[in-house]
Amino acid sequence: MKRFLQTASLTILLSSPLCALADLVYSPANPAFGGNNPNAAAVNLNNAQSQDSTRSADSIARRTPRTAREQFEQQLQRTILSQISRALRAEIFDQDGLLQEGTFDAGDFTIDIIEADDGGLEIITTDLITGDSTRFRIGQR
Repeated sequence: MKRFLQTASLTILLSSPLCALADLVYSPANPAFGGNNPNAAAVNLNNAQSQDSTRSADSIARRTPRTAREQFEQQLQRTILSQISRALRAEIFDQDGLLQEGTFDAGDFTIDIIEADDGGLEIITTDLITGDSTRFRIGQR
């Protein structure tokens, strides 16, 4: 037994310097874990598209690109709506930043702010052209 321990310890001592000379390097092959796969871009794109629940392939194929005129009109509409909402915001909120009750006009829309019985606020937005309305509550229920 003593001879076995001497041989084992001698073997460990002699092989230790040899092990220290060889560095082990791990390089993953899977691109999801940082691997350098030549098809990594395609694999990652396919993974992302398969997880995208907001758009189906049919809806993407049916979408037509907008012309420069259409893009300009949308940008102009967003700018005008932003200015209207900024002006309306000054009317709706008091000096303390709290919503005021009442009816507010914003072009083709009216905004009704009503205090509910439970202490919350109910906000009703009505499109005057179509008659459609949206209501939501803030606060307690």
